[in-house]
Amino acid sequence: MVNFTAVVASLLALAVVASAHPNSRLFARQSDVSCLDGENNPFTENGIASEAVECINDLASKGTDACVAGTATSFCRRGNTQITGISTKAASGEDSAGTTTTTCQDIAQAAGRIMDLCSRGNGDVKGQTLAFANTDMLVDIRSVAE
Repeated sequence: MVNFTAVVASLLALAVVASAHPNSRLFARQSDVSCLDGENNPFTENGIASEAVECINDLASKGTDACVAGTATSFCRRGNTQITGISTKAASGEDSAGTTTTTCQDIAQAAGRIMDLCSRGNGDVKGQTLAFANTDMLVDIRSVAE
């Protein structure tokens, strides 16, 4: 016969382990991704997903190198697609001279989240989210003018 208390304790332990998994934070943060739908600004066109992937791979290859941003810093551009970092404090005027830093790998992870949630069926992508390890860093993917 199965010991009911032991089964409940095992299930609770499993739930604790699952909630402590590093990716559980990712699922909680998916709501922080904005695909910028409905934005009809001609200066914020969709980027090309394949170009964004090239940038993500480039940023990921830099690993723990520092990616530093002020009001708007281009971390990578391929074709017309750009991954930009923005210090939320600098952009809001809270710290206009300030910069914020995170790893380039963190930027790549945030851009990957944008790709996962904001890629369109026609090969376009546009969106933004906060960096995983530094919530002062907004990561943005979109097309930029030449």
